[in-house]
Amino acid sequence: MRPAPPPQNLTARERLAKALTLRLLKLAPYMTTWPQALALQAIPTAAPDALAQLARTCDVAWRFADDPGAEVHFEWYSKRVAVGGIYVAAEVRARASPPLPPVLTGHVSSLLPY
Repeated sequence: MRPAPPPQNLTARERLAKALTLRLLKLAPYMTTWPQALALQAIPTAAPDALAQLARTCDVAWRFADDPGAEVHFEWYSKRVAVGGIYVAAEVRARASPPLPPVLTGHVSSLLPY
């Protein structure tokens, strides 16, 4: 799945934060049952699918960010793992206390210097 073209008037950091925020906002209607969904994803037989979904989410977010350093192979993997950590932490935090954008922007700022 190809993401929409990134807005050119935003920095890579802002585009990444926007992509993750939009993804988390899609979960808003399901927040009352989200703990059950996370519990189902934690079942060992469902873990591979849950990780694959997280990997796709991170990949789409980085592609939307149009990061110029995304083509270096080792860096490609480490950036996806870092974004996965930020996304999962924000997902868990969203259940407890919105709003998300300031939290995401802070974590993404520490990941991307530009």
